Amino acid sequence: MQGIKSRINYNIVVVIFLIVAFGIVNIYSASVADNTHRFFYHQILWVIAGITAGYPFFKIDYRVIGKYSIWLYLLSILLLAGVLFLGPRIKGAHRWYVLGPFSFQPSEFAKFAMIFYLSFILSEEKVETLDLPHLLIPSIVIFLPAGLVLLQPDLGTSGLIILIGAGVLLIYGISKRILWTSVASGIAGAVILWKFILKGYQRRRILAFLNPESDPLGSGYHIIQSKIAIGSGGWFGKGFLKGTQTQLSFLPEQHTDFAFSVFAEEWGFVGVFFIFILYLLLILWGIDVATNAKDKLGRILAYGIVVHLFIQVIINLSMITGAFPVVGIPLPLFSYGGSSTLFFFTELALLFNIDARRFMF
Repeated sequence: MQGIKSRINYNIVVVIFLIVAFGIVNIYSASVADNTHRFFYHQILWVIAGITAGYPFFKIDYRVIGKYSIWLYLLSILLLAGVLFLGPRIKGAHRWYVLGPFSFQPSEFAKFAMIFYLSFILSEEKVETLDLPHLLIPSIVIFLPAGLVLLQPDLGTSGLIILIGAGVLLIYGISKRILWTSVASGIAGAVILWKFILKGYQRRRILAFLNPESDPLGSGYHIIQSKIAIGSGGWFGKGFLKGTQTQLSFLPEQHTDFAFSVFAEEWGFVGVFFIFILYLLLILWGIDVATNAKDKLGRILAYGIVVHLFIQVIINLSMITGAFPVVGIPLPLFSYGGSSTLFFFTELALLFNIDARRFMF
């Protein structure tokens, strides 16, 4: 076991540590109005849990785990179906299993399990470009969890699962005929989604994204307050615990979806740029791992994890700046979120696994 441990890229370990550390400090600031600081302490516990849960996915050969990925996937489907009946209704949705002071969001597990099982299926394919017959099973693997998440309802996470799956398929390779057919179907699906599926509050969020000032005290409130917080940070920020939008609780969901708005207000452009660089280094390392993986499963799995990380970072940063509708997607490893933190650490453990074992084939 010493062999694989000696091949850990400790520069990336430092990058991850810095993202997580700044995130935890930021959560402390975002939740200072709550004298118990429960989000701060809970996030520390979730980070410890994430490292613990990720260790087996680093230690055991990912090719061995891949053979059992179908069971991870089926368990995630079972948990998604179960939460619709067993999960308490919180803010109008059944998204969490509640265990005392902690809650578990199965959709985060579903993203991880879908990436792993989809990668395993594609690694068994003999063709270089996927056509319709080869897309049937991968499509079911993607749309089944996405559909169950949509029933919770959680449109943002459902769409994210589809985007991640589509990204993995595009990287693998899809025939042009299927690609253009999918684009046309996506446009038609968007029209159907708007007219018949989206709930009223979801439509209002999209309209608020297009024109936040049309409802400044309602659907546009989140975006307006986030922009104020980010803009008021200036070059060097107002200082730790000195952000007025945060400390006066003008900014909604400031420890989760809008955590980075808190950071921007307190640390300014310089701090934001520093975190951007850290994420860029992490993503570039993930691409390097995927490019240099010595087998098909490792390559596809690494790309899938990078796609997940990249899309979620882009959506969150676009959301808090008003470039994307508010969809409730946290910033990976930075925002408060137990389930998200747990499974991102697990995915990163797999990346370290793939990276280390490329020297051991």
